[in-house]
Amino acid sequence: LGKILGCKYIEVPGTLIKNKTEERLLGKTIGQFLDEKDIQQLYSKGADLPKELRYILHTEPSLGKADQYGQKISSPINWYDREWRINHLEMIKLISIQLGKPADFIEIHPGYQRNKYEDIAVAILEIIDGYKKAFDVEPLIMLENRTEQFISKGRDIRDFWVYLESEHPELISKSGIILDVQQLFTSTKSSFFKELSLIPPQCLRGFHIHAEHRAPMLNDRIDWKIVFGIIKELDGRIVINPEIHQKDKVKYSIDFCERLLSK
Repeated sequence: LGKILGCKYIEVPGTLIKNKTEERLLGKTIGQFLDEKDIQQLYSKGADLPKELRYILHTEPSLGKADQYGQKISSPINWYDREWRINHLEMIKLISIQLGKPADFIEIHPGYQRNKYEDIAVAILEIIDGYKKAFDVEPLIMLENRTEQFISKGRDIRDFWVYLESEHPELISKSGIILDVQQLFTSTKSSFFKELSLIPPQCLRGFHIHAEHRAPMLNDRIDWKIVFGIIKELDGRIVINPEIHQKDKVKYSIDFCERLLSK
């Protein structure tokens, strides 16, 4: 579908065990890492990726899912834990090997309060270094804001980027933020545009465009015209990902983005 619609990139999930279906299939529990055998079961060899189509590897977002008792279960994101980071890096390398080509971009997520800015910076350095050793390429690492995680609002993104500029200037050209606009809106509501204005433009590398994973529309609570006005002012290569879950609305969503970018 991505090739048919003229996309330059598609997004491929690279997550831990995330649901009961995978638990039953692989004999593991939610939150465990995939090993080589698991990956071969879940991903077809080469994943039928057209040669000219590149991909973004979207790693564990730690989405809570309710179990049969209504308790939320989610996979952890433990950037503070060196062993967890090592296992995470090994898993995403194995996924890329199975896909037959390295990712151009790797998306990561903040996780919860025990993670700190330095933990994420160290993880970015390790992913870039490990991926380069495995594939002789350096992917751009994009951090996505997440509702309820410790980087969710505009001020959180600003503070993280100020920290990187001060403490890890070597990462400024190798990383950035992919802004999930809906997640920011959910986290900020009436202060959405104020929080959006706090984000340093130079950190923005991409955007997830959706309305709670449905196709965006002009009458959404989010004023998409203002959002795309900001996008058009940005310099450099910007990834626009219409991240929706309805296959029959993908073309509409791409057209929606292209129309607003052209105005």
